[in-house]
Amino acid sequence: GEGDANNLDDLRQADNLILYGPPGTGKTHEMQRQMKRALANGEVYEFVAFHPRYSYEDFVGGLRPSAAPNGQGLVVNYQIGPFLRLCERAHKAPSERFTLFIDEINRANVAKVFGELIALIEPSKRVRAGTRPRGVKADDSLWVTVPGLPDPLGVPHNLDIVATMNTADRSIAMMDIALRRRFRFQECPPEPKRIEPAMVGAIDLPALLQRLNDRLEYLLDRDHTIGHAVFMGITSLAELQQVLAQRVIPLLQEYFFEDMEKVRLVLTGNGKESVFFKSRTLSPSELFPGAKQAVGTE
Repeated sequence: GEGDANNLDDLRQADNLILYGPPGTGKTHEMQRQMKRALANGEVYEFVAFHPRYSYEDFVGGLRPSAAPNGQGLVVNYQIGPFLRLCERAHKAPSERFTLFIDEINRANVAKVFGELIALIEPSKRVRAGTRPRGVKADDSLWVTVPGLPDPLGVPHNLDIVATMNTADRSIAMMDIALRRRFRFQECPPEPKRIEPAMVGAIDLPALLQRLNDRLEYLLDRDHTIGHAVFMGITSLAELQQVLAQRVIPLLQEYFFEDMEKVRLVLTGNGKESVFFKSRTLSPSELFPGAKQAVGTE
């Protein structure tokens, strides 16, 4: 009846969650924690990492060539992707919870990857697991015809979607508005106070990270800061120098499009040299010892 349609069999509504923040704030760590919890609870889940070439056919399903059984030539079959596979399993077990974990959701073209399913994942459009489309609906559930599938597809209410999003790659404001409307967003900001150990010699690592991020937020925005995970577990000045040289400076170069003056400004506050930042001075007289005058001058 109408009551059943409204309460979705008294099970909680589906959750679409995006954990967002700059690099090193623990987004993937939180996702892994949720995956371990799901595993411990006996829940079924799938994990997928989006990338620029990831497609609708990879995610949902589509016609794909494969080797013929006799080893002669190729045959074309419809192969289902992780999303469709999880939907099918969730429909078969209405009383259980299922979760699709997506790492770096904004690295792919989300509109193309989800296709028509972008409307189906909205919590209010979910269908009761185990049901089939009816002629007259008493709720807002939505079914669509997917090319290659014999029956209409509805995304069941017992399937959650949890994704991570690196804001240094793309801000939330630049995301597809259809996707933004269908997810709730949980910020994973830098938390300098979580850095352990906090002191390396006389250097206060939480204070250092806070100062770097204050400068980055002033010069750029909150999406382009540095996460506390980058500075975790540092026990010596040598290790700190290595982290700055191999992780922090390359990240800043990416943020400022190789503008080394701005990189130096973030690290030192005044554009001068520091113990963590060394640059080379190229002397024309040393580079070209036989030259009568400085190369490149009149």
